[in-house]
Amino acid sequence: MSSSWKNRYLLWLLGLVLLAASLASRSPVRWWQQDESLSRIQRKGVLRAGFALSPQYAALDARGQPDGLAVDDIKAVAASLGVERVEWIQTSYAQLIPDLLDHRFDVVSLQLVMTPERERKVAFSVPALSVRYGVMVARGNPRHVPAYARLDPRSGLHIAVQQGAPTIGELRDRGFSPEQLVFATEGESGAASVRAGAAHALVRTEPSLRRIIQNHPGEFELVEDQDASGRPWLKMGYAFRLEDRALKRGWDDVLRQMGKTRDEAR
Repeated sequence: MSSSWKNRYLLWLLGLVLLAASLASRSPVRWWQQDESLSRIQRKGVLRAGFALSPQYAALDARGQPDGLAVDDIKAVAASLGVERVEWIQTSYAQLIPDLLDHRFDVVSLQLVMTPERERKVAFSVPALSVRYGVMVARGNPRHVPAYARLDPRSGLHIAVQQGAPTIGELRDRGFSPEQLVFATEGESGAASVRAGAAHALVRTEPSLRRIIQNHPGEFELVEDQDASGRPWLKMGYAFRLEDRALKRGWDDVLRQMGKTRDEAR
């Protein structure tokens, strides 16, 4: 081979190497691997949806079947994506992300507030709901529990919180001791803590608290917050594994088409 042809061959080979490096750098996975997270589910015809019992978002009806805001949306999105059946997999709230990462299901129901810590572990859909934290107390508020922004550990209050919820860190940062926090596995157990006097209040998102109050008329009430206009809205979305980009993109497209991106709590 002549020197001229050798040089051309080496330049051609170098070009291929640079092209491969460029493609690999543009994707978090190898460039020759395709993301089949959506097509795989479509071929199987089954979407596995993980949920934890939660008033308003995902509860069980009289037949023991999942029901609620998130359940209705998941059924509609799955149908729009061409998936015939949804398989509902119940877990605890604290296990929603770990079980997703362990491939126990494909999507986490609309139950997680988007936080920087969670966004490092999972990929959220476009925000599907905006909420604020609220405080639920026994009817009449006998301990004069204040609104969420004014909860003070020096008051000696015991607060029921959802196990694994971001509110735990926030209340600890304010100075609440471990003894002042009563951990609840789901909404009804938090309500039971308030009913039994083990906790003076339950802190959750306002939509779920309203559903608990609706389910127990005359027993509980939501603490009115006169300064609610100054409280930030918290975004909630469906959660996916970071590598399941195709499934997330398809899900986001359907949510936008259906107008399921809400700007207010319901």
